Amino acid sequence: QKHALAEAQKQATAQAAQQSELQNINARLREQEKETRKLALVAARTTNAVVLTDPQGLIIWVNDGFTRLTGYTQEESLGKSPGSMLQGPETDPAARRYMRQCLDRKKNFTIEILNYSKLGLKYWVEVEVQPILDETGQLQYFMAIETDVTERKRAERTLQEANALQRAILSGAGNAVIATDKNGIIELFNPAAERMLGYSASELVGYKTPEVFHVRAEVAQAAQDLHQELGYEVPMGFKTFVLKAELGLPTQREWTFVRKDGTPFPVLLTVSALFDHRRNITGYLGLATDLTEIKRHERRLHLAMTELAHERDRANAMAAQAEAATRAKQDFLASMSHEIRTPLNIILGNTQLLKRDTGLSTDIKDKVISINRSGEHLLTILNNILDLAKIEAGQVQIQSEDFDMLALATDLVLLFEPAARAKNLAFNLTAERHQSYWLRSDAGKIRQVLVNLLGNAVKFTQTGGIEFVLELLPDPLRLILSIKDTGAGIRADELNQLFTQFKQTSSGRNQTGGTGLGLAISQKFARLLGGAITVTSEPGEGSTFRFELPVAYAQSAGPSQGHTDMLVRNAIANSRDYRILVVDDVAENRDFMAECLTQAGFQVKTAADGAQALDCGADWLPHLVLMDTRMPGMSGLDAIQALRRNFSHDTMKILSVSAMAYPEDKVAALDAGANDFIAKPVQVPELYAKIAAHLGLKLSAVSRPVETEPPQGAALSLPALQALAQQQPSAWRQTMTEAALLGDYQQIHQLLHSRLTPDAPLRLGIELLAREYKIDRIMEVIDPEVSAVKASI
Repeated sequence: QKHALAEAQKQATAQAAQQSELQNINARLREQEKETRKLALVAARTTNAVVLTDPQGLIIWVNDGFTRLTGYTQEESLGKSPGSMLQGPETDPAARRYMRQCLDRKKNFTIEILNYSKLGLKYWVEVEVQPILDETGQLQYFMAIETDVTERKRAERTLQEANALQRAILSGAGNAVIATDKNGIIELFNPAAERMLGYSASELVGYKTPEVFHVRAEVAQAAQDLHQELGYEVPMGFKTFVLKAELGLPTQREWTFVRKDGTPFPVLLTVSALFDHRRNITGYLGLATDLTEIKRHERRLHLAMTELAHERDRANAMAAQAEAATRAKQDFLASMSHEIRTPLNIILGNTQLLKRDTGLSTDIKDKVISINRSGEHLLTILNNILDLAKIEAGQVQIQSEDFDMLALATDLVLLFEPAARAKNLAFNLTAERHQSYWLRSDAGKIRQVLVNLLGNAVKFTQTGGIEFVLELLPDPLRLILSIKDTGAGIRADELNQLFTQFKQTSSGRNQTGGTGLGLAISQKFARLLGGAITVTSEPGEGSTFRFELPVAYAQSAGPSQGHTDMLVRNAIANSRDYRILVVDDVAENRDFMAECLTQAGFQVKTAADGAQALDCGADWLPHLVLMDTRMPGMSGLDAIQALRRNFSHDTMKILSVSAMAYPEDKVAALDAGANDFIAKPVQVPELYAKIAAHLGLKLSAVSRPVETEPPQGAALSLPALQALAQQQPSAWRQTMTEAALLGDYQQIHQLLHSRLTPDAPLRLGIELLAREYKIDRIMEVIDPEVSAVKASI
């Protein structure tokens, strides 16, 4: 019993101990459960993914963060290994092996790995794995906490790419890039800096400041410059390079760098301060550009610019000389124009008066006509030379006006028809009669071109005729003027020089009296008008000249007022009631115009200069003044202005008469106060017409008699004239040949008059050739051997 009681007490004590231990265990379990609930609550609420696996690595629990990250729910995940669910083809195999080794060894580890979501999207996680052991050290489960680091990995990759790009830029940069810390120690020295200075980066980075390749004297000067600019002392050294960058001021400056081998060279250095996120300076960056080649080019450019300046000065001097020469040429031409037109005015004016004198004998009238024709020929040459000079000087301007092209063409036909009729040539004008030819262009230049073309057609055509055709083509509106003749034609090898000034074709050289300027000026005028002249020709078949130019329809059409070739014979009604003052410093000019006006019935007074004109104007009060422009003392323009100060345009009409016949001369006269302008040589019909127009008088006119050429002589062929010439004495023929060689027209006429009657066919034929200045033809008539020589040539 004692033994049993002792055993029972012993068991009771053991049982009590066990019960106490069980209570302790239950208490610990309750604490552990509470802690587990806390951990579960934390795991459930955390944004990270939390995974619990059994010792074999199969999932027994996942939190909501895992579902959000991977797309897999807890039900889908239970019993599966995380690797089988989340790892994919781009997951690093080495990372897989490392994780498996740690799990087998029950070791904790942390690793970054690429996973795949349920939808197949890639993402990076940082995985921290902890083995959970019991009190006895037995593995209960694994707990993995996964943090999404996709954005960080992307940022790291971007940064890596940027760093790689930066390294590539620094390595490939042509300029030297040198970075230092805030104390000036070099931290970056790119390959371009190595090539530029001859140092390797390893020699300088971490050891030296940029002072090592600077010239000390330049650094001292830079410090002094900063002292003067900023107003306080700046220490010489690295601070000299970076002070302005620290102050946010421009930091670009030229320096002299010294290579490792001691060679100096110029650079342009730009310094910038480097800051952290708090705007604290962390270092400095310098960019250096080698200026050696630039300086070399600058020196070459400076030399070139200096030479260019010298060349410009020489060119300016030459231009000034050329301009002076041009002005001198223009002054000379203007002076010669005045000096030649003045006597021509007397010659042509008086021959116009003499031709109207019915009391002259036929012989005298022939001489007068010859003088008049020679004067007009000289005037044509003068006008051509002056026109050419004006064109070359760029002083010819287009003067557009409304005009009737058909009336202008008809006028030209009337002008050339007598000469054509004298040679038995047909002369036809063809135009669409229902077509309006009221156009807008420069009628004066068109007329001058046509005068040259029609004149050549009449001159170089001996048989057949001339056809003058007008056409208008639309879209855009163009005027086509064609002149077709049946003359000698032009060789193909001469067509290219046809419009060259002072050049003549073989047929042109056979006709004397030309300058080779007419067609050249005509082509220049055509181009000024925006058109051109073209020609087609065959030797022996004639030529066709085509003048095409753009035009516009006239703004207002009116009746045709084409030029009429008229002479007025005392046909101005009530002319005796009007006083006209003629002012000219040349007595012959005064006398010519005074006689013209007296014959027309006007009261006339004359004055030799501007001062006399003013006195006469004040005393006599003329109704109209004919004022020469260029006179010694008071010029005509000054006299016009003085008269205008006392007399209005209605009280006194003033017509400027000038041998200076450029358009600007007319403008100057009108600006001075003239009512109109007349160019010398004065044509009597124009003089009468303008006087009548400005005085409001009625002007009647009588047609000028046609100056016909001797029909018998014109009709005879060259062989017939040669046969008649051979009937004359040899001495007479020898003298005639010598006169022709010398161009002595006066002796030719004397020889004709001394030997032949006025109606003799030989005399009429040679006189016709003389009027047209055909010396070669006269020689062929007198001496047939000339024809043989020309034929052989």
